[in-house]
Amino acid sequence: MVGPLSFYGLANLSPFSPSLMAALHACDQLQQRFTHYEDASMLAPSQKRLFQLSSLVALGGWGVLIALPGWVLGPRVVLGVAVVLLCVLYGASLFQAMTSRGDRSMGKPGFFSLRGVLALFSNPKAVLAAWVHILAFDLLAGLYIQQQGALQGIGHLWLVPCYLLTLMFGPLGLLLFLGVGVLHGAG
Repeated sequence: MVGPLSFYGLANLSPFSPSLMAALHACDQLQQRFTHYEDASMLAPSQKRLFQLSSLVALGGWGVLIALPGWVLGPRVVLGVAVVLLCVLYGASLFQAMTSRGDRSMGKPGFFSLRGVLALFSNPKAVLAAWVHILAFDLLAGLYIQQQGALQGIGHLWLVPCYLLTLMFGPLGLLLFLGVGVLHGAG
């Protein structure tokens, strides 16, 4: 049986990170145990449920940033609730991805070539984990925009397009905010 390290193209990292090896070995052992149970799918949230829950949490965080700009607890709720929940959901989806197999016809999965990344994303569970990862970091970028906008004295209406672009296209929204910041500082 191929372990999760070799599946993700990380088999050569074992000498450098014994704790990673131990954690992934434990994941592999759990996978082997769960394959003996017919109802193993009942032990973990479904992919559809993880997608729905992570999308709802992210939208809640964005709703706080966009609709409640003056709420004193807003940043704490976004970071302490929404982002933390997304991190937990990411951990759950990553665990499921690492204990499953993708389409082997795509080649050897890995992080250091486009072909390897495409092979990683042949596994729908890995795609979900990547999606939750994106949701969490885009929301963190939105929180950064809110915090830096407040420090620079940029009005909320100037930030809303930055939020929306960050929600939809991540780095482009951050880039827009950086441009707004430069223009605001020049004015």
